[in-house]
Amino acid sequence: MKIGKSGSIENVTPVHWQKMALECRVGWPMLRERIADLCDRVIDGLRNEDLPAAANDLSMIERVSEIIRERAASLLRSISRGTGS
Repeated sequence: MKIGKSGSIENVTPVHWQKMALECRVGWPMLRERIADLCDRVIDGLRNEDLPAAANDLSMIERVSEIIRERAASLLRSISRGTGS
């Protein structure tokens, strides 16, 4: 799914999110707040103690969880540097 015409999540900047907000006819401040809330919830939900203890391959779950945490944290940093309010 493209975000503001960017085809890669690694390249998405606040400007891309702002373009998406315009395209979807939602306010940038509301979208930014929603993104931040979702990222915070993801990071909180992926604490190591919350991982299923009975998982067959806990190391794989931990690796995937860390990738998700890192992407959520990166997105939070990105939107905090966003322009405008």
